[in-house]
Amino acid sequence: MSNKIPLSVIIIYNSHVENKFLEQTKKSVEVFTQVILFDVGDKPIINFAKVRNEAIQKSTNKYVLFIDSDEILTKDSLRQIKKIINDNYYDLVSVVRSDFFLGKKLNFGEAGAIHLVRMGKKDNLKFVREVHETVEIKPTYKVTGSNISLLHYSHPSITQFFSKITHYSYLESRLRSESSTWSLLFELLFFPPFKFLYNFFIKQGYRDGMRGFIYAVIMSLHSLFVRINLLEQKKN
Repeated sequence: MSNKIPLSVIIIYNSHVENKFLEQTKKSVEVFTQVILFDVGDKPIINFAKVRNEAIQKSTNKYVLFIDSDEILTKDSLRQIKKIINDNYYDLVSVVRSDFFLGKKLNFGEAGAIHLVRMGKKDNLKFVREVHETVEIKPTYKVTGSNISLLHYSHPSITQFFSKITHYSYLESRLRSESSTWSLLFELLFFPPFKFLYNFFIKQGYRDGMRGFIYAVIMSLHSLFVRINLLEQKKN
């Protein structure tokens, strides 16, 4: 008799790029009855919600957990996952994701501990928004937080982090085309510096030292690039 936990784990990855942590990701979820490797192919993703919703259709268990190819599920999470499945009560479950930047965990800033809905009943999991996708939560759904923990290793170098936020800022700008030119100019002047202040001071990113400072700067640049892309789209 199998001792595996009846859960479908979906790992979104791209086989055409280096997947440095993929083997560790797979090892951390080998205790589940179904692990789906969903290859997005060699083309850049432009609609993340669509990809996740397509992957869900391949699952065979009642409960599904999403984990990216640069994330690792902690062993301490297994007991709570088992309980949620056995209780069969909650429709959606949020997990805690901790970011590692330049080899160390970020304890502060907006990436210090991010709560994301990544687990739920297959029939209730539907992602919306093309980029920075989120799960649609209906009023009738039973939703809970949890201590299920994912360790996120997406930024091994400053260069890769910068490249990623450049791509994401372009995708994000495609969703905000309704902004007027004057409002964009206002945002261009005030939003990027506020983003830095928010991460470095309000969210206490300074307590992560130089890594916290670099992270706050790059996230401020992300805010800047989104507005620049929008202005460029309006000009064209």
